[in-house]
Amino acid sequence: MVRFPAGLTLNPDTGGITNVPWSAGTSAFSVVARNNGVADARITYTVTTTP
Repeated sequence: MVRFPAGLTLNPDTGGITNVPWSAGTSAFSVVARNNGVADARITYTVTTTP
């Protein structure tokens, strides 16, 4: 589960992060690519918002 700063949402179909943040904040999340259930690759992103 990803927890973004309040007001932001993740579109599960496109991967886009949308809407307008309600407050300043920083969140980190990872995207994991799997092959037959085994993690092949991982990248971590940090999102910083300012309303």
